Amino acid sequence: MMALRKVHIPAILGSRDEKDDGEGGWGRQEQPTFHPTPPPTRSITLLLHTISGVAYTTGTELDNDHKEIHLSLSYIETITTNGNNSNPTAELTGVLTHELVHCYQHTAPPDSPPNTPHPPGGLIEGIADFVRLKAGLEPPHWKRPASAKERADKWDEGYQHTAYFLAWLEDVKVGKGAVGMMNDRLLRVGYADGFWEGLFGLGVLELWEEYGVWLDGGGGTGTTTSGGGCWEDEIVDRV
Repeated sequence: MMALRKVHIPAILGSRDEKDDGEGGWGRQEQPTFHPTPPPTRSITLLLHTISGVAYTTGTELDNDHKEIHLSLSYIETITTNGNNSNPTAELTGVLTHELVHCYQHTAPPDSPPNTPHPPGGLIEGIADFVRLKAGLEPPHWKRPASAKERADKWDEGYQHTAYFLAWLEDVKVGKGAVGMMNDRLLRVGYADGFWEGLFGLGVLELWEEYGVWLDGGGGTGTTTSGGGCWEDEIVDRV
């Protein structure tokens, strides 16, 4: 069986030549909607013990439908006793939110052949931090770039660097549901050739450059990209 390498769906975006919508939308058209398909995750176990780093998520020895989140005891001690973190509860909630995303996000179709393309790790981590950002759990040490120069060197640098890029896609370029559609497309075909073009009408490097232009135009200052609660309720197709 050959893995699907390329997918094309009609572009949901207007062209840049269209009239600006007044909100930096670059001719944004109808807000995307989709019907999400959760992965078959059956259980999630939280394990607190001494590990290097902060936290990680993995499947269990039983099967990959049972997940384990491993959280560092030393990290918990550090943020609750050194006085440098003003809100350790929010920090821990943010870390767990990030790890919970890994329990439910897609990377490729189920039972797909080994040569099915998977997304870069930076995108996987960026989506997890995007959800943390949108849940209103952005930690104080994150810094949203105010100019193209302040961006990471690469779009898939991962974590908050990619999360802010994805937030621009969601809040400015496309509309609520953009990142959810990416997750859904990974379920359908994996990280196939033309992944970004098929969804958004432009390649990821073109989008990254447009993001930089938007930042240099003042878009990165005074723009709220965090949120709280169930922001996805507006875009999930529940029919």
